[in-house]
Amino acid sequence: MQPDSHRRQAGLARLVIADDHELARSGLRSMLTGERGLELVGEATNGREALDLCRRLKPDLALLDVRMPEMDGLAATRAIKQVCPSTSVIIVTMHETPEYLFDALKAGAAGYLLKDATRRELILAVRQVLRGESIMDGALAVRMLRPRDRQQTGGQRWYRKDSRRAYYRQARRLRPHPGGREGCSARAAADN
Repeated sequence: MQPDSHRRQAGLARLVIADDHELARSGLRSMLTGERGLELVGEATNGREALDLCRRLKPDLALLDVRMPEMDGLAATRAIKQVCPSTSVIIVTMHETPEYLFDALKAGAAGYLLKDATRRELILAVRQVLRGESIMDGALAVRMLRPRDRQQTGGQRWYRKDSRRAYYRQARRLRPHPGGREGCSARAAADN
């Protein structure tokens, strides 16, 4: 039996982290190291290195910064999902912009986590994504959805019933931020 298959059977999830700032990588490493069931197998300083690591190591999850030299996290996410479709990606960033969140989802990321997340929130997000769930900051998801809904409805609140249903369906697919911080339900998002 090969070591990789033995680790997977033992329930260890293999992780790669990529950030161009050593301090950020060190923080992620310290939060993840020693956590039951998780194994940090590689670190990268840019998106191209992250892609190479994922191609070579076939991790279960990659945690990527959005803005990195040589290849940013969004381009790296697209490339990783093409060459390693079973590797999930969480974008870990300081950017609270709906545009980055939307671009990350389009690129194939399973989650979008802000760098001010606590250790508990990070571990919860990692475990949720490893279970096949999607995670993101709830308040950011609401900011992303609301302008689109208003554009589709000509600026009127719930202009058509089918638009309202589509909004609820989309909001349900976007899980609130782990730990409930600033997260909200689909109905609460629509009522605000």
